[in-house]
Amino acid sequence: MTLLSTFKRSGILGLILGLLVCGVPALSAADSAVPNSLKDIGITEKPGAQIPKEAIFQDENGNSVTLGSFIEGKKPVILNLVYFNCPMLCNLVLSGFTKGLETLPMKVGEKFEVISISIDPSDTPKDAKRFKQRYVSKIPYPGATDHWHFLVGTEDQIKKVAQSVGFEYKFNPISKEYAHAAALFFLSPEGKIARYLYGIDYKAFDLKMALIEASERKQISTVERVLLFCYNYDAHTRGYALYAINLMKVGGGITLILLVWLITRLNKKIKPQHRNDLP
Repeated sequence: MTLLSTFKRSGILGLILGLLVCGVPALSAADSAVPNSLKDIGITEKPGAQIPKEAIFQDENGNSVTLGSFIEGKKPVILNLVYFNCPMLCNLVLSGFTKGLETLPMKVGEKFEVISISIDPSDTPKDAKRFKQRYVSKIPYPGATDHWHFLVGTEDQIKKVAQSVGFEYKFNPISKEYAHAAALFFLSPEGKIARYLYGIDYKAFDLKMALIEASERKQISTVERVLLFCYNYDAHTRGYALYAINLMKVGGGITLILLVWLITRLNKKIKPQHRNDLP
C-alpha cells in the first residue's frame, strides 16, 4: 500500500487539500484546539507608537537607568524582548540576530543602539551580564559592548514597554517558562516604532533596510535613499523585496539623463562641423 493510498483512506489527504483550498478560515476554525498556554500570545503591530522612555530598569552592572537614556534622538534603536533564563527561543532569536550583525556594514554604536529587555522580573543584573557576554562576544568589532544594553526590571515597567510595542506574552506556571513571539522592534531616534522584523533568522540586508527606514532619513547617504525607494517591506515574506514600479522609475530617470547627455554630446560634435561647411 502506497503512502498516497494510506492518506486517501485515512482522510488525511482530504484534510490537507481542504486547508489549502480554504486557507485562513480553515486555520481559524482550528483556533479552539490551541492550548490555553498559547492563547493571547503574539504581536499586535503599533507603527508610530511611542515607547515609554521614562520606564526604569537596571542594566547589566546594576545601575538604575531609564529607557530614554539610550534613545538620544540621533540614532535608531533595535529593541528586543527576551528573558535571560530562556531555554530555547530567546537564544535562537539572539543567535540569528548576532549572525546578521556580523555581516551588517552598519556598526552597533556608530549607526544604532541595541536594547534587550528581559520579560522575566526575576532576572537579575547578574543574569543580564551573563547573557550579554554570550552574545556581544560574537560581534567582530569593538564598541558593541557599550552600545548593546541588557536590562532587567519590575513587572509593571516590563509590561509598560511590552504593551507599547504590542508584545503579548504569558508565563506558564507548570513549565516555569514564558510563551512569547520572536521579533525585533526598530525604533526611530525619538523612540517611535518604525518596523517589526519576525523570526529567528535575520538577514543583514533586512536589518540594514529596517534601520534606514527607522532612521527617519537622518544621516543616511544618497545610495541608502535610493535603496529605501527601491525596496519595500513585504508583509508576506516578512523581509524587504525589490519594488518593481519604483525600480522602473529609477531606471527611467537614469535612461532619460543618459539620453540628454548623449544628445548634448552629439550637438557639440555636429555644430563645429556645420561651421566648417559654410563658404
